[in-house]
Amino acid sequence: MKRVIILLGSVLLSPVAESQTTPFAEPRSVQTPDWSLLSLANIMQLIQSRHIKLWYAGRAQDWDLINFESDHISDDLTSAAMLYKNIPLEFVSNANRALARLKKAAKERNIQGLQAAYTDLTTSCNSCHAAGGVAFIRIQPPTHMPFTNQKF
Repeated sequence: MKRVIILLGSVLLSPVAESQTTPFAEPRSVQTPDWSLLSLANIMQLIQSRHIKLWYAGRAQDWDLINFESDHISDDLTSAAMLYKNIPLEFVSNANRALARLKKAAKERNIQGLQAAYTDLTTSCNSCHAAGGVAFIRIQPPTHMPFTNQKF
């Protein structure tokens, strides 16, 4: 009899437990995000800010941040190539090779290798922009720090 009561209680109370929410762990909405959030311009702006952080992380020899930002740039470039069908994969591949060399230089703590890979990454970005008809968007090493709230 005791087992029947426990079983009944657990069956009756389970819908209540399932309907409860945890304020900091709400389930994700099944709605798709606004298309403007996935625009190529927004993805490229993320990459541009990470490109800036790479420069300052390199100057500060912040090897962990170099790895972190390199991984995110690679992911963002891959997302752009998957979402937009006319992005030539050779340019994404060139950038990813430069990012791999950045990570290798960071692992070896090789400043010259880091600078050369950063230059190659920048060249890859500008080559892709030129091929895409937006050569007026020229990326360069930053001239001032826009992220004054992050310690490098």
